[in-house]
Amino acid sequence: MSAHSAGSVEAERKPVLHFTQIRSGRETSSGISGGRFRARRNGLVHADMYLENILFNAGQPRLVDFEGCGFSYWMCDIGVFLGRWPWTEEFPRIQDAFLAGYAQVRALPETQLKHLDLFMAAQCAQMVLWASAFIRHDPARRAEHETWREREGAKLMRYFECR
Repeated sequence: MSAHSAGSVEAERKPVLHFTQIRSGRETSSGISGGRFRARRNGLVHADMYLENILFNAGQPRLVDFEGCGFSYWMCDIGVFLGRWPWTEEFPRIQDAFLAGYAQVRALPETQLKHLDLFMAAQCAQMVLWASAFIRHDPARRAEHETWREREGAKLMRYFECR
């Protein structure tokens, strides 16, 4: 066993937010919801809402693959979905259609929408981390995962350049 046993590593970890803070709204959010966490702006998210994880039954969309679901801002799911098309010719049309459909289910305040780029950039960062983990754990497909990591890393850097 290494110098850091599993128990000691766990003991050193501290949660960013404790569940009771999320429920009570005691934490702050850097302006994403006006400086306070508001229950109507967050909830259970899928966190992997790609086209491949959306199936249709009788014309109605149904999500599959709930491995990454959890509690977050609803903008997380929007950032994941729309993060595939930034800087493409189709993006404005896709974004408008998605947000119009989303608004039929749940209103998104402008205070959240103005942070869409942040959530899309966060998805790129997550993909860089996933690709890096796959490089380590799936060496036979290293070249494929390195290409994925480079592509997502370049997208992430572009968000910083746009700011």
